[in-house]
Amino acid sequence: MKAIVCSFIRDESLTEIANSLKLEKIDKLPYHITFYSFDLLDHKKRGLEEIVEKFNSSAMPLIVGVRGIETTTYGTVRFSLENSNVLQEFHEKIVRGCNTIRNKDVESKANQFYHEFSKEEQKLVDLYGRPNVMQRFRPHITLGKTNSIIEKKMDISISLDNLSVYYTD
Repeated sequence: MKAIVCSFIRDESLTEIANSLKLEKIDKLPYHITFYSFDLLDHKKRGLEEIVEKFNSSAMPLIVGVRGIETTTYGTVRFSLENSNVLQEFHEKIVRGCNTIRNKDVESKANQFYHEFSKEEQKLVDLYGRPNVMQRFRPHITLGKTNSIIEKKMDISISLDNLSVYYTD
């Protein structure tokens, strides 16, 4: 199964803005920021929930800056978030904590391109299942898909009150 460690967005004004855009939904989850997704064996679920509980009691709430709405080249619309040092460190701690129970026997998509990666990237794939999970953290909240370009600058802060885990097959 796949485990997604995320924080659901509870800020009503942000949710209202997102809903007003009337985008095609691409995610079954409510609006959220994903910190790490990985393969997990069923018997490790309790261990993951304990890791998440520790983060909730020691590091939450976390204040995050929303800097705008952007459309990617693939037509995905998202809130872009400020990647502060605090948020980057938080992400890295989550990855390191969750990686201790990640199912390393499942071949990641990155393994398809393993031979194209540098030795350093190959080490990261072996360790985390991805080549640049730490360096390429781009915090955002996916809103949906569109055929048009939506761009808007924003400067607001929201509180991420707790981490959650979502499981998929």
